[in-house]
Amino acid sequence: MSRRERRLEARRKHSAARKLPPPGKGNIFTRMSTDMIVGILIASVIAVAILVFFLASYFSRPKTIPPPPFAQAQTLAIDPTNANRFLVGAPQGMFRTSNGGRKWEPYGFQQESIRTIVSDPADRNHLLAAGDNILANSTDGGRIWQRMSPELPGPGFTALAIDPSTPNRFYGFVEGSGLVKSDDGGEKWTTVTNAIDGVVTSLAVRPRDPNILYAASTTSGLIVSADSGTTWAPAEAQPPASPVTFVLPVSGEPETLYAVAAGMVVKSQDGGKTWATMSTGLTTLDASVLSYDPASSTQFLSSYDGKIFQSKDGGVTWIRQ
Repeated sequence: MSRRERRLEARRKHSAARKLPPPGKGNIFTRMSTDMIVGILIASVIAVAILVFFLASYFSRPKTIPPPPFAQAQTLAIDPTNANRFLVGAPQGMFRTSNGGRKWEPYGFQQESIRTIVSDPADRNHLLAAGDNILANSTDGGRIWQRMSPELPGPGFTALAIDPSTPNRFYGFVEGSGLVKSDDGGEKWTTVTNAIDGVVTSLAVRPRDPNILYAASTTSGLIVSADSGTTWAPAEAQPPASPVTFVLPVSGEPETLYAVAAGMVVKSQDGGKTWATMSTGLTTLDASVLSYDPASSTQFLSSYDGKIFQSKDGGVTWIRQ
């Protein structure tokens, strides 16, 4: 080997020595084989995928909604400024939710049975609440209530309704005394008729024809009056189950009626001539009361045990709140 070849060989060995450090020297990647590096990368990707899976499962799991603090929802009223805020009347008093029914707080009256809360169609901040030996009025959406002291021919109301054409005209049903009416905002009441059989649990005035009243009777089912409550007759077609415990006409849709019959939600779009059951999405068939928010065209339903369901398609499908 010539001197020149020996010098070239020495340079190659020197360069190799600089690039490949001896065992135990250099950074970790220079001491690992390609297969080891690939294995570590694959293991890391698998670990990250497993972590993402468990995090997604945790955050997407159904949230546990605590039970409401009342045993039974007897009435439901939506706040006109916020459809996720509404009031429930129960045997234990009045309760409010601000998040669609996931959390409740005592509100207004406690230890008094609130059987009905109704809103004035002309002014939805105007509410009436009534029950056993109580009648109260609110003009701010239910934040402040003023007790009223009318002379009633019985222990209290089981149902109330406000005439949308005459805001100071109220209708009510007093057990043992029948249908009563006030034309002065609830201060004085007169008996319209005591010929209704059973107890009326829900009362409503047709939005565009205040001469027509609807009532849910415990013995007669859905009954209708065409003369402002003086005389009553069974509806042309009864809902497909009984008893009928609630009736709700829809403002802006004069032929549309909702009712609660044997715990089911039913709907008529021809003024009560035919009915269809609306139960898609309902996990229970123990519906108690209904309410309607005209601002968002949303229906709300409460079951007897306080579960809240919402429908934005006219009651076709329901979603648990």
